[in-house]
Amino acid sequence: ENEIYAAKADESNPREIRTIADFDRILALNFVHPPRVPWVIKHGLVRRARGLADQHACIMRDLEPLLRDGLRGRLRTIDRPVLLIWGEADRIIDPSVVPLWEAELPDIEVLLLAHCGHVPWMDRPMETKAAICRFMGNEQG
Repeated sequence: ENEIYAAKADESNPREIRTIADFDRILALNFVHPPRVPWVIKHGLVRRARGLADQHACIMRDLEPLLRDGLRGRLRTIDRPVLLIWGEADRIIDPSVVPLWEAELPDIEVLLLAHCGHVPWMDRPMETKAAICRFMGNEQG
C-alpha cells in the first residue's frame, strides 16, 4: 500500500491533475525536493492534463493489476544482473517492495538512496549516475 492507493480507497483520484494544487501535490509525491516549475509552465501542463484526464484514467485502470502485483513471478525470468535504484522516501511505490525484487532476482544489486523520492535521477542525480556507471563497468561516467 502507498498514499495513492490509500487515497483511492476514499474514492478520490490522487493521480488526477485538474488544478495547480493537484500539480504541486503530484510533484511533492514524486520528489523529496520538488523542482521549481514556473507558473506559466505549470498552467500549460495542468491544462493539458485536464484535456487528457479521461485517457489517463483509462490507462491507469487498465494498468492497475500490473501495478498492484503484476511483476510477482515474472521478475525471475530476467537472466541478467539487475541494478535496482530506489528512493527511501518514495511515496509512489513504497520501498518495502524491494525484498520482493530481491527474492525473485538471483543477481540483483540494490541501492536505496536516502533523501530520495520516486525519481532518483532527479532527486540524487550524481549518486544515481555513479551507481549506473559503476554497474555498467564505466567508473568514469
